[in-house]
Amino acid sequence: MKSKLSQLLLLVATITFLESCKGGEDTKDKDNGKKDTTTVKKDSTQKKEETSNRQVPQDKKFNQIARFIAGLPQVESDELKKYEESEAWKNYSKESDAKWRKLKEGKIAKMRAWGEQELKEPNAQGGLLFYPFSGADFLHAQTFFPNADEIVMIGLEPIGTPLDLEKVEKKQTNYFSALNKAGYFLAEFSFFRTNDMAVDLTGKRSVEVDGTIHLIMLYMAQLDNEITYYEKVAINQDGKVVLANDYKVDDSNKKKVVYGNRIFFKKKGDNKVRSLTYFSVNIINMALEKDTPEFKAYLQSLRPTATYLKAASYLMYDPLFSTVKHVILKNSKFVVQDDSGMPLSNFADDSKWQKTFFGVYAGPISLFSGRYQTSMREAYKNKDQVRALPFGIGYQFREGTSNLMLAKKVGEVTDADLETKKPVAKEDSKKEEQKADKK
Repeated sequence: MKSKLSQLLLLVATITFLESCKGGEDTKDKDNGKKDTTTVKKDSTQKKEETSNRQVPQDKKFNQIARFIAGLPQVESDELKKYEESEAWKNYSKESDAKWRKLKEGKIAKMRAWGEQELKEPNAQGGLLFYPFSGADFLHAQTFFPNADEIVMIGLEPIGTPLDLEKVEKKQTNYFSALNKAGYFLAEFSFFRTNDMAVDLTGKRSVEVDGTIHLIMLYMAQLDNEITYYEKVAINQDGKVVLANDYKVDDSNKKKVVYGNRIFFKKKGDNKVRSLTYFSVNIINMALEKDTPEFKAYLQSLRPTATYLKAASYLMYDPLFSTVKHVILKNSKFVVQDDSGMPLSNFADDSKWQKTFFGVYAGPISLFSGRYQTSMREAYKNKDQVRALPFGIGYQFREGTSNLMLAKKVGEVTDADLETKKPVAKEDSKKEEQKADKK
C-alpha cells in the first residue's frame, strides 16, 4: 500500500514539474523581436576588459545594483546612496547582515573548507561548471567551485531583468519582503521549492522580482564578488550563444527562442573575469526535440570540467530526461551530486568512473520514496570508504542525514555505454523504507 502511495506521490511531483514548465519562460521574452529593455544607464567611464575569447564592456552600475539588492552599502556611488536612506532599506540591510553573518561563519565556512579539501582536482582545472536544475543557486555553485571560469545554470524560472531602482524606490518594503521570501529556503535549507519559485520569481509577489537575476546578483554580492557587466543572450539556430539584441528572429520559424542572462564578475582579490549564464528552459526530451532543438545542440556542445547536481527531483532517473543525462555522462570530467541527480547504476563501471562517497545515505524524503536505491545502501555500508560531510545539503538538509558523491571519469563513456542503460527500477519496498527510517 505504501509503495503505491509513493508511486502516486512521485507521479504528482512529475506532473507538477511538467505543468510548471508551461509557465517557466520569462514573459518579457515572449515577444522574440523585442530588444533588451534594461533601464540602467551606462557608466560614462565604461571600459573594455579582456576575457578568454572577447572584449567585454565594464559598467559599475550592475555591481551597485547588486549591493543594493544584497543590503550592502555602496562603495563609490553618490547617486545610489540616496536609496539607502529609506527605513525599508536600513531595516532590510540590518536583517540581511545578521542572517548572512551567521550563514558565512557557519554553514558556508564548512562547505568552503570541505570543497577545498575534497574538490581540489576539479577546482584546479577551472573551466566550465554545468549546473542544470539549479534555479538561482549561485550560492552553492561558487562555494564548492570557486575556480570555475564559466558557470552555466538552467532552471524553469524566468531570467528576469536587472532592477530599475527608480521604479522600486517607492515600494521598497514590498520588494525586500519578496526578495527575502524568495531566498529564504536556499539560505536556510540549501534548496528551492519549485512551487514557491513559481510565485516568488515571476513578479506575482512583487512585480519587480521578475526572475532569477535578483537572487543571483544578491548571492554574488554577498559572496564578495564584483559584477563587472551584464548582458542578455540568446541561443541562435546554430546552437550558439549570441547577444539577444543581435539575434534576428525568423518569423517563419515557430521554435521558441531560449534567452539567458549572462553576468561577468570578479572574485574578491582576483582580477580574472569569470561569467555565469542562466537559461530559462525546459530540458525534458520532448521539449528539446519539439520546441528548442537549438538548445539541445547547445547542450551537446558543452564540455564541463564538472557537473553539479543537487535537489534535482530525481528527474534523470526517468528516460524522459535522457538527453541532458547523456550530455553529463559523456562530456563531464567530474560529477558532484546528491542521490537526487542520477542513479548510482550510471557510475557502476569502475573502468569508467572512480567514485568517492560522503555523508550518510538516509534514502529519499517521502515524496520521492520510490527512488530508494539498494545499491546506494550497499555502497554506504563500507564505512572505511565513506568520508565525512560536515554540513546538511539537498532534500535531506539536516547535518548527518545528507549525502554527496564525487565521480571522476577515468575512461571514455561512449554512446554504446549509454544505450545499454535500462530505465532504473524503483527499488523501494516496505522493508527497505523501514530500514531507511531507522537510520
